Amino acid sequence: MIYQISEELEWRKKMKKILVFLLTTLFVPVLSAAQRVGATRRWNLLLVPLFVLMIVPLAAADMIVSLDSVTADPNYSGYYRWHYSLTADPIDGLSGAFFTIYDFDSPILTIEPAVHWDVSQPLLGVTPSGLTPGDDPTIENLTFTFSGSQPGSTFTFDVIASIGDIATGGYSWQDHDVYPTGGSLQSGLGEVGVPASGASAVPEPSSIILLGTGVAALAAARRRKLLR
Repeated sequence: MIYQISEELEWRKKMKKILVFLLTTLFVPVLSAAQRVGATRRWNLLLVPLFVLMIVPLAAADMIVSLDSVTADPNYSGYYRWHYSLTADPIDGLSGAFFTIYDFDSPILTIEPAVHWDVSQPLLGVTPSGLTPGDDPTIENLTFTFSGSQPGSTFTFDVIASIGDIATGGYSWQDHDVYPTGGSLQSGLGEVGVPASGASAVPEPSSIILLGTGVAALAAARRRKLLR
């Protein structure tokens, strides 16, 4: 079964594009109308920075992390493949960029990051300066850090984990606002799917072996007791 939970993020991106389009389209007619009604040149000049102040926050690039699906993995019996995607603006500089998915509350069998991305599993952070996301210090986070040249703007990441139930979690991100490393650092927070806390996990192979050994020992002890 596939779970889709990225619809809200897609809706936000579409609305952002629509607002940018509307503001861009309406700017010239508004300026022309102001000239027709006899607005002063000074007033017309004020419209330009006003337009910039409105459009820049909407056009600002984000690193969007989405959980695209959670499916039973055919290669690892009883485990689930958490398939994430990252969309970054092509004009952004990714040198040293990173994003952290917080509180991935599930035993992890393996992680398959995109090419040129490294992964770590800290209990705290890594978090951009000035941001305060929710972060339980007892639960591992997943931090992916870009370590190559900039090959594109869309990347995929897979986490093989023993829990398949989804809850809403958070992530943070940081990159540069000009390709490849110029400009200023920019960062932000977002929501993304993570394993539901408290959901039952698939026992690790070692746990299964120990469980089987314990049952066999109890059975042997019971047989010895009966023979006496």
